[in-house]
Amino acid sequence: MRATAYALATGSPAAGFDPERSGRPLQSAPPTVSSEGAGKDSVGVSLDLSQSRTYDAALAILRAYKLTGNFITELEVVLRALGVLSEVTYEVEEPKSPFSDIRRVVFRASGNVNAKRFWEITRLVDSRIGSRAPQPWWMNFFRQL
Repeated sequence: MRATAYALATGSPAAGFDPERSGRPLQSAPPTVSSEGAGKDSVGVSLDLSQSRTYDAALAILRAYKLTGNFITELEVVLRALGVLSEVTYEVEEPKSPFSDIRRVVFRASGNVNAKRFWEITRLVDSRIGSRAPQPWWMNFFRQL
């Protein structure tokens, strides 16, 4: 298990890491929602993801003590665990500042994924590792009253 976790975290060929599918930084910032892409039904959505939440999620998924800190590899681990890695492609932008925890990632549907499924995937990813912090328990408690 540790060898697999290390192979996934480092991106070695033993883990099935595909360097062609890794996110690449964009040269310019894309619009938040666009209809550009390979086909006329291709939709692109950019999400602001938290590096620390992605790191924590990858640690929990791999049951590891420590990872390399490579955001792209950790994002791939999370997407693979959610079962959506083959349904979306993604591109990672450079952070706005070196002190920022937020990374903008542009997701696009791949293959024959319909729009409804794509929006479900983006909602799932945003709820798991999005930059918005979850509400404290006491806010949820008072909201239910």
